[in-house]
Amino acid sequence: MGELVSVTQGHREQMPPAGFSATAAEAEAFLAAHPAIEFFEMMFTSMTGVPRGKRLRREEVMKVYQGGAYLPGSIVAVDILGADCEATGEVWETGDADRVAVPVPGGLVRAPWLGDDVAQIMCSLHELDGTVNPLDPRAILARVLGRFAADGLTPVTACELEFYLVETRRGRDGSVRLRRSAGSGQTPFGLQVLGLPETEDAADFLRRLWDVADAMGLPLQGASKEASPGQMELTLLHRADALQAADEATAFKRAVKGVARELGCNATFMAKPFSEHAGSGMHIHMSMLDADGANVFADAAAEGTPVLRH
Repeated sequence: MGELVSVTQGHREQMPPAGFSATAAEAEAFLAAHPAIEFFEMMFTSMTGVPRGKRLRREEVMKVYQGGAYLPGSIVAVDILGADCEATGEVWETGDADRVAVPVPGGLVRAPWLGDDVAQIMCSLHELDGTVNPLDPRAILARVLGRFAADGLTPVTACELEFYLVETRRGRDGSVRLRRSAGSGQTPFGLQVLGLPETEDAADFLRRLWDVADAMGLPLQGASKEASPGQMELTLLHRADALQAADEATAFKRAVKGVARELGCNATFMAKPFSEHAGSGMHIHMSMLDADGANVFADAAAEGTPVLRH
């Protein structure tokens, strides 16, 4: 299909790649399998990483899968606190025109931390003419992956996300406080990298998180105590579809925050929530396969291939 002109800022966008949008059949199958679910949280995640959207009733879901749902276009350009970033030209210059939130394949899953009657719908943001909004993070990644595919290469990726569990109430001086262990009642202290007692202190959180991940179909693997008190890291399974890996990382982050709230605490993925402790990051593990399935980054030499070094 040829290129079409997007209505946003004159960007030129292609129609969504095949498989970028979910089908109505996916929603029909989910509704039939989960008759007790009454509420659906439609979520779009912009480049700030904060999910935003609407909560829908069950009877509204099929309309979303048949034609999308309107959201204000400025949602792609709000800051991390939700305020409009007027300098982007995506607010008043466009009249804050509507865009269409379109469900993504595999994005309709249960959201158990919100109750047994709630699910979530992950969405991308499209223009009214069907083209993908140029600031949609999934569309940006899809274009990059298309360039790899044109060169006969497939990135295989996995994400590890570090975070802290913290108390919901701050200290008298406004400081963020590490969550006390539900078992021992102690506040985490000391580094204790890969410490099992420290991991066990978060057993209630981890047990619930793994249950939630299984219900959502997230390939969540092992947990480890990281380099600072109360800091944790969990690994998601490697995927040969980097877009799927990114979707799963986004869903994982929301699930972590949701489970933490369910247990009476908060989870923060902030880069540096404590000046005295190590910062948190997201590690992206990646190999690069050619058409024969060989990893073009790896060879017998310790430093890897010229492709890796470049």
